[in-house]
Amino acid sequence: MDASNWVQMGLLIVAILTVIVSSYWSAKAIKETQKQAKRQYEFQFFAEYTKRYQDLILKMPANLNTTSVFNRDVDIYMRLYFDLCSEEYYLHAKGVIDDVVWGLWTEGIQMALKKNNYRIAWELLGENYNDTSFRSYMSDLIRENEHCSMNRHNS
Repeated sequence: MDASNWVQMGLLIVAILTVIVSSYWSAKAIKETQKQAKRQYEFQFFAEYTKRYQDLILKMPANLNTTSVFNRDVDIYMRLYFDLCSEEYYLHAKGVIDDVVWGLWTEGIQMALKKNNYRIAWELLGENYNDTSFRSYMSDLIRENEHCSMNRHNS
């Protein structure tokens, strides 16, 4: 093999290494872009559900927590609230909502279910939800609240 063959072989090796290295960095950049897009999607998703929740809470009747009267307005907002909870539950079950976000939302649902009117509304409306696992989930949260409440009273 003469010198020009060695030079050509060297250039070929450099070209192959360049392709390999650039392919590696391109794949890494694509993966990072995908991660950023996923984070952006998750943030937008979280923001959308948070906005829906805030809008719903702001529109609920002001006397919701002080009255036990269920009229048409209260019924509508309770249905909307439970519908939102049901959607979130379903999306978490499908892996769309991660465990951290779901943990935060579960705490919020549990706090709501500590209020008498939310529990009464669930007793009245819960049977309308076809997803038995969601109904069980909500009933479990109510039982947990009752159990915690009884333990505080016994202490």
